[in-house]
Amino acid sequence: MAVYRYYIFKDLGDVAAPAVRMDFPNDDAAIAHAKTIIDGHPIEIWHRNRKVGRIDPAAADCET
Repeated sequence: MAVYRYYIFKDLGDVAAPAVRMDFPNDDAAIAHAKTIIDGHPIEIWHRNRKVGRIDPAAADCET
């Protein structure tokens, strides 16, 4: 398992709160979970210093 961090952004691009840390076996699992918790604000998924992706609520897809 690896530790992934989620950063949730406000409308103006500022981080809304401290990062949420969770363990997942791989990038796909971390992205899939992020899609279940999206609440109208963009979410970035990070593993260590690597950006795994960003989910924009306007487009239900992940950018990598």
